[in-house]
Amino acid sequence: MAALRMAGSWLQGSGWAETLVQADVASPGTANSFLKAAHVTRTRRGHQITAATLNILQHKAYGKYTEDAQSDGHEPLEFGVWCQQRAECCPQFQYWATTLNLELSICLLDHYENQTSRFTWMLWLNCVSGSSPWIILIILDASLPLVLYLATGKTFSTKVTTKRNSSVSCQNRLRSWLSKKVNSWLSETRNRYSLFHPGTTLPNLAPCNHEEADTRMMVHAADALECGHWRILIRTVDTDVVILAVALANERSEVLDELWLIFGTGKNRRYIAAHQIAKALRPEKSRALPVFHAIMGCDTVSAFTGHSKKAAWATWNAFPEVTTAFLSLASTLSELPDGVLSTLERFIVLLYDRTSTCCDVNVLRKKLFSRKSRSLEDLPPTRAALEQHIKRAAYQAGHIWGQAAITM
Repeated sequence: MAALRMAGSWLQGSGWAETLVQADVASPGTANSFLKAAHVTRTRRGHQITAATLNILQHKAYGKYTEDAQSDGHEPLEFGVWCQQRAECCPQFQYWATTLNLELSICLLDHYENQTSRFTWMLWLNCVSGSSPWIILIILDASLPLVLYLATGKTFSTKVTTKRNSSVSCQNRLRSWLSKKVNSWLSETRNRYSLFHPGTTLPNLAPCNHEEADTRMMVHAADALECGHWRILIRTVDTDVVILAVALANERSEVLDELWLIFGTGKNRRYIAAHQIAKALRPEKSRALPVFHAIMGCDTVSAFTGHSKKAAWATWNAFPEVTTAFLSLASTLSELPDGVLSTLERFIVLLYDRTSTCCDVNVLRKKLFSRKSRSLEDLPPTRAALEQHIKRAAYQAGHIWGQAAITM
C-alpha cells in the first residue's frame, strides 16, 4: 500500500490518470483514485499496465534509433547506454524511465509479498528480466499471479494450480479475452493517435502562451496543416473544442480535407465530422458559432437559467438578423459596435418569450414578473447586466477563440 501511494505521489500532475481515462483503462473517478491507492487491486493493475506501456514505448523508440543509426552507417549504442544518454539530454525521458523502474519495482515487491512458491517467483522474475517487451498479469488468486499475455507471442506451457484449483479452461478463456482486449487497444492507439511525427520539431509553435488546452489544440491543428497534413483527428470531452474545431474547419477549408473529433468516453464516445458541420452551416454561421456558444454559456461565460442551447439555436433560426451581430463580435474589438447591443437584446427577448414584440429586456422583465408570475431566477437579465455579459462573451469569442490558431 505504501509503495502504491508513493508511486501515486510521484505521478501526481504528470497526466497519468488522464491518459488511463483516454485509453479506456479506467473511468475518471477510478483513475484519480489510483493516485491515492484507494483500491489496492485496481491500483496495482493500473501500475502494471503503465509499466507494460512504458516498456513498449521505450523499446519502440530504441528500435527507431537503431534503424536510423544503421541507415546512416553508424554503429548503434547498446540499449542501456542509449537510455542513459537519452535521460541526460531529455528530462521527459528521464522522468518516465524512472517511472518505469519504479513501476517494475512495485510489481516485483507486490509479487514477492503474495508468492506461494519459489517456482512462481522465479517464473515472474524471468519474465520481467527477459527479452519480452510487454507482460500483463492478472491475479486469479490472492496468492498466485498468472502470466496471461506476452507481446512477443511466447507462452508458458507449465501448468500451475492455485489453492482454489482454478481450471485450465478458465485460465485459457481469460487469456484469450485479455489478448483480444490488449490487441484491440494497441491497434486503436497505434493507428488513430499520433502525438508527434517522428523527428518532428515544433519551432513554429514557439513562443506560445495560450493558457487553455482548448486553444492549444487549435494551434497544433493549424501547425499540422502548415506541415501538409490534410486529415486531422482530435480527441476531446469538451464542447468548446468541438465549436473551435468547426470554426477552424471553416477557416482552413481550402487546405483542410477532413477534421474529425472523438467526443466523449466509454459507451458515449462518438466521432464528429467538424468539416461536414462547417460545410452544412455555411461560412457565415460557422464563423459566428463561437460567439453564439460563448453568449449562451461556456467554460468562462455564464449561461441563461432554464434556456438550453437547443432552444437558443431555434431562436437563432427564427431571428437570423442576429448573425450579423455575432459576426461583428467574432473579431478583436475594443468596444461594442453600434447596434449590436440592441440586436442581441432583441435576440434575448425572443429567447425568453417567442411571441413578444418588445425590444427592451427591462420591459420584458417587468412583463414576465407581473403577468406570468415567473420567479426572479427565470427572468432575463437587466440591460446593464446583459451588456456586461455580452462584453465577456465578446472577449472570450473574439480575443481568445478568435486567435486560437495563432501562436502568441
